[in-house]
Amino acid sequence: MEIRQRNLMRPERLAKISVPTMVVWGNENPFGEIPEATAMHEAIPGSRLELVGKCGHWPQHEQADWFNPLSIDFIEANL
Repeated sequence: MEIRQRNLMRPERLAKISVPTMVVWGNENPFGEIPEATAMHEAIPGSRLELVGKCGHWPQHEQADWFNPLSIDFIEANL
């Protein structure tokens, strides 16, 4: 927990992000609940939040058929 706390992106750091950002969060994430994702999203100006159903910590693996097109669309829209 000490290492996790040290590595967390605090709101003041998140607020400095100035590039298009999408927060993708599994609704069954064992490392953080949805309010943590919402707080990250709210701290990053103009960010987008995507919650993934039936998913833990790795949506890119657990829900790849959903994640891949979502990511490609986001990247293409922000080129």
